[in-house]
Amino acid sequence: MNHCLSLDAKKEAKVLFPRNENEDSQHTGLHETPLIMLDGARIILPKQGSGIQLKHSGTDRLCIFFSLTKIKNLPKVCELIKNQTGDFEQHIFKLLGDTMIPASDIAFKDDKIAFSTATRSGGAIMPIIIEFQAQ
Repeated sequence: MNHCLSLDAKKEAKVLFPRNENEDSQHTGLHETPLIMLDGARIILPKQGSGIQLKHSGTDRLCIFFSLTKIKNLPKVCELIKNQTGDFEQHIFKLLGDTMIPASDIAFKDDKIAFSTATRSGGAIMPIIIEFQAQ
């Protein structure tokens, strides 16, 4: 399963994927699923022919979750994360608690966005957080 949220420089957090009427009224009528079953499948965010735009100067974050289960409380995580200060990654791990695979059980590749993991923790969610400066 794949899920994605963003947090911009003004602490505006939103679910980017999957979008549905329960998560964002702007996308009413769309029925997306976080279940991605095909090898090499592509997800285009926010939609074909457009891109994610930077609206404010400062630090923007994109968090892509790879999960064995659907993350049911992602809109709530967005609400809670925008009020946090400090380390974004630590807050994500704190908010999702035991459902997360411990960071110590995740091995990231140095030359590309890729990872491997082995855990006995019972966690099922692994995040990739991309942080960049918008000007």
